[in-house]
Amino acid sequence: MPVRLFTLLIALAALSRAASACPAGSKGPCRRGMRNNAVEPTTIVVIATSFTHASKGAVPAFSLSAISKFLAQSTWTPVFESPPPSTATPNGGGTQYIVPSTIQFMTAAKLAKNDTTPIAQVVTIRRIEKHGKAILVEVDDQVFQLAACPDKKGYACLLPTSLALRPVKVPQ
Repeated sequence: MPVRLFTLLIALAALSRAASACPAGSKGPCRRGMRNNAVEPTTIVVIATSFTHASKGAVPAFSLSAISKFLAQSTWTPVFESPPPSTATPNGGGTQYIVPSTIQFMTAAKLAKNDTTPIAQVVTIRRIEKHGKAILVEVDDQVFQLAACPDKKGYACLLPTSLALRPVKVPQ
């Protein structure tokens, strides 16, 4: 009896070792030690350098309501310094790229009503400021300047800027 129990324990140990040598979901024979060869994918978030308005039209004269309406009337397409890489991740690891999609601005009131179905990534209009002649818009904690596109005549763009929004005074 002790010999049978000992043999059974050795067989179970051998089976569990063989099962752990193969990665989960693998097909076909596995070699010993393969489980540690899987490469974890690296995730890189691709940042848009600017955004282009989908509809042709000039930047309106400054008023908060006019700028808010202009931002929300159409989608904005991201522009990159160089073409973004594929978002596909090769089997077994590699690099995964997260590329921003087109954005659609919405006011907080419109979001609260929930009366529209977004067709792009929704960005809430949080802050719009005027600095001299520059109109600044905050998009996901980045500051852009609303201006005519330098390379696309008749279109408006959100361009990167070195200007900063004024600090928000928090009531105490």
